[in-house]
Amino acid sequence: MTTMTRREEFSVQLDGSPVRGRLDLPPPAEDKRPFAVVLLCPGLPSLHAENSELHTMITDTLLDSGVAVAALGEGSPAARLAVERVDDVAAIFHGLALRDELDLNRLGVLGHSLGGIIAACLAKRTDQINRLCLLAPSTTGEVAARLVNGSPMELAARMGGAEVPDGFFNGIETLSPAEDIVAYDRPTLILHGAADRIVPPEVSATYSDAIQAAGHHVDRILVALGDHFFTNPLARAACLDRLTQFFVAAGNGNAPRS
Repeated sequence: MTTMTRREEFSVQLDGSPVRGRLDLPPPAEDKRPFAVVLLCPGLPSLHAENSELHTMITDTLLDSGVAVAALGEGSPAARLAVERVDDVAAIFHGLALRDELDLNRLGVLGHSLGGIIAACLAKRTDQINRLCLLAPSTTGEVAARLVNGSPMELAARMGGAEVPDGFFNGIETLSPAEDIVAYDRPTLILHGAADRIVPPEVSATYSDAIQAAGHHVDRILVALGDHFFTNPLARAACLDRLTQFFVAAGNGNAPRS
C-alpha cells in the first residue's frame, strides 16, 4: 500500500450477518473535499499471486491519483457462492454511500474477470454508480461453457482464484449481467487484453453490444500485449493509466499527487 495512505476495516449488515469491507484512503487533499472511491469487485473469494498483484497495483495507482479504493474485507463469508457475492458487494457499496469522507456523486465500480459479472449485476441495483469499468470481464455463458469440460476448481484457478468452496458456481446461470448493465446510462469503460487466452477479447463485446443497443455510450478498448492479468509491463501500464484517467475524470477527482 502506498506510503501515508490509510486502511480502515468496516462491516455492514446483510440479512442479520456482517459483511466485512476494506477501505483504503489517500492522504487528505488540501481542499479537504471528500474522495472519489472505486469499489473493486474481484469475483473470487481468494486470488492467486498474479491476480493479487494486479489488484494491488490497481489499488496503489488509484490511491496515488487521490481516489479511495474499497473491497470485500478479510473475514467476509468465504463459503458464499458467486451469485451471493452480488449481495455482498451491494451491501458494501451502500455502506460506502453513508461515509462522510467519500463523495456520494463520485462512486465508481470496477469488476475484473469473474468480477465483471458481479459489477455488471450490481449496476442494475443502484443508480448511484457514477462510473463503471469492466476489466477482461467474463459472462455467465462463458463460465457455463468452461464448466462443461472442466471442474469448478480448474475454472477458478484459470480465472485467477486460489480456491473456491464447493458449489461456488451453482446458480450463476440465473444472473443476467448483459441485461443488468444497461439499466442506467452512466460512463462505462471496458478494457480487455488483446492477447487474453483465458477470457477471449470477443467475450467482452457481449457487454459493449448490449450497452450500445440500449442507446448508451461505452468505450471498449483492447490493450495490446495484454493477457488476462496484464502481466506484460507495457500492457499493465497502459491498462492502469487508462482506468485511472477514467475514474479521476469523475467530477475531475482530486488532483494526482506529485
